[in-house]
Amino acid sequence: MFRDGSFMAFRFAGSKTLCAFERVTWLATIASGVGHPDTKRTRRGEKDTFFHIQVQSVGSTEKGRHVLISDLPGEIFPTVLSTQEVCDEQLALARADHLVFFVDCGSIVDIAKRHSERDMACRFLSQVNKCRHDPAALQITVVFSRWDKVAASASRQDHEEYCNVIESDIRQRFASSFGGLSFDRIA
Repeated sequence: MFRDGSFMAFRFAGSKTLCAFERVTWLATIASGVGHPDTKRTRRGEKDTFFHIQVQSVGSTEKGRHVLISDLPGEIFPTVLSTQEVCDEQLALARADHLVFFVDCGSIVDIAKRHSERDMACRFLSQVNKCRHDPAALQITVVFSRWDKVAASASRQDHEEYCNVIESDIRQRFASSFGGLSFDRIA
């Protein structure tokens, strides 16, 4: 994405985990020979695994920012939601400066799943708020992922309105709890 210009304001400045990025994305490359791009699932037993990337603002003379991306398996979230102890064990949450949380729009466009997706997002943020020693130091970005599911839907307006309701609900509940709260939509 750095090569194709997707990150216009930033440039790649290095990584200490390029081989790890290559391992997890191998099945998404042409060289792997698979017919349909895929990515390996993170195993549930993996804890405190991070990917490192350094980025630099275009035109800046500063060294850049180091970004550590936690690789937590999605299957851990129901356990984090159910017990405070498991949430407390997630050291990455306790040490993070910025947390990016994904809301799956594939579930939002499914009327049977949309309410549980909203509830899960709010419960997760509530747990994070409880397990942080200083939640006001944490920046939160909520990403409505797979936005293409909303955009392609015949009921697009209804789904967009529901996403706006989720955003409003999260702002109302958590704006004063965390150091910052922002929202993005990605396909």
